[in-house]
Amino acid sequence: VAGLPEAEVEGYIADALESVGVGEFSDRPCKNYSGGNKRKLSLAVAYLAAPRIVFLDEASAGVDPVARRKLWEVIWRSRAGRCSVVTTHVLEEAATLCSRIGIVVSGVMACLGSPQHLKTRYGAGLQLDVECDDAGSLVTELAKAASAEVSIVEQHARYARIQGQVSSSKAADGAG
Repeated sequence: VAGLPEAEVEGYIADALESVGVGEFSDRPCKNYSGGNKRKLSLAVAYLAAPRIVFLDEASAGVDPVARRKLWEVIWRSRAGRCSVVTTHVLEEAATLCSRIGIVVSGVMACLGSPQHLKTRYGAGLQLDVECDDAGSLVTELAKAASAEVSIVEQHARYARIQGQVSSSKAADGAG
């Protein structure tokens, strides 16, 4: 790793591997890693040399939801002094990590703006993230009670996420 004293390189690498959640596998050849762990390792390697720009193509694809959040934290913490260009199919990932989002349709830039600008201009839905002891039960009850079309998008342990589409009459009334 450029710029580090040789005595500190091993610790720096160990910290990078721990930050993305593959430290426990560091004694194994990476060809034996799962697809998700290979993605995590690639992210750690991308940031090791502290480049000014990093290109990340579907960095969290094939990674479980908990690991995805951890990767997002690594990307978020690593943004100081650099530009990270992220391609993703997950709008939530783009909104979480990016200050500007470009949406490409059939190879053409369809829109570009801040997450809030895009939500204001194009959004008509809702998303609710719940974290509590009985998130699954609570989300199920909320989904049943909602007058919008609601679906449970993600659910595990104490966490659940629902998304829905507000009907145009409710949106016009301001009730959504």
